[in-house]
Amino acid sequence: MDKGTIFHDITRRNALRRAHGLPLLNIRDEYAREVAVAGQRDYQARCDEHAADREAIRQEVLAELRTQHGADFGQTMGGCWAVGAITHKRFTAFMAAQHGAVPEPAGASKNIITYGGRRKG
Repeated sequence: MDKGTIFHDITRRNALRRAHGLPLLNIRDEYAREVAVAGQRDYQARCDEHAADREAIRQEVLAELRTQHGADFGQTMGGCWAVGAITHKRFTAFMAAQHGAVPEPAGASKNIITYGGRRKG
């Protein structure tokens, strides 16, 4: 993730918005959001490199739950959700412990821009 490029893109977008009479972006909020999105993409790419580990964890979770709840567990919507939720929790812990990769916290929401209002100035 290149934070300089992110900042440059935001200021370029703001210049375009100014030139066309659109409301300007809040640069600080937009920058925080874009950095968080880039961090999430980087984390997802690292997770994708360990897809085999994630599948192994999913199979372990499925086996455990089938032992507890029967051989057909995991075929309903609720069962699939439970397997996915537990797998996600364990895989996130695995990535943190084994590879030092932690998910980027969710960034700020998009800028709140009201269109159609009167321009100030």
